Amino acid sequence: MHLDRIEAAFAPGERVLTSTETADGQVLCATTDALHLICSDSGVQTTGYLDILDARWEPDTATLHLVTVAGPTWFRLAGASLLPETVRERVQSSIVLSQRVSVRGRGGATVVARRTPRQQRLSWQVRYDGGADPDDPLLRVQVEAALVELRAATGEGPDDGNLPPAGLRP
Repeated sequence: MHLDRIEAAFAPGERVLTSTETADGQVLCATTDALHLICSDSGVQTTGYLDILDARWEPDTATLHLVTVAGPTWFRLAGASLLPETVRERVQSSIVLSQRVSVRGRGGATVVARRTPRQQRLSWQVRYDGGADPDDPLLRVQVEAALVELRAATGEGPDDGNLPPAGLRP
């Protein structure tokens, strides 16, 4: 495996937890901060755990399915590995708390506070349902109210008036 190729991309204090080969010969490396894909010809692609909204393992096909802020992706692994469990644990452990909001007949959203690796700072995300309109004024009011409540619960104080990035969808 070519783990030495990605060490330069690591943040200070970041360390390897587990790695494995994919069925097509690439290497996936789960670190304390991110999931790194080492491509044989195009370098390293890094996805921070804060950018992974969901991770699901399908053992029958040895496939790791990810929903990221950039969209869905998947990796077929070459063999047994702790990588799927590690990625899911890292994603789940970044979630400090969340609150579901909905508007009858208009869909809803989930507001999530996530911990940035090795920092005290929280990142805020709003994940909208597939049919929800992030610009719907009624839904927007519900999301803003949830943000105020969650910020108070985490001791972050009042919101700065800006919603987290809109449009994150499952």
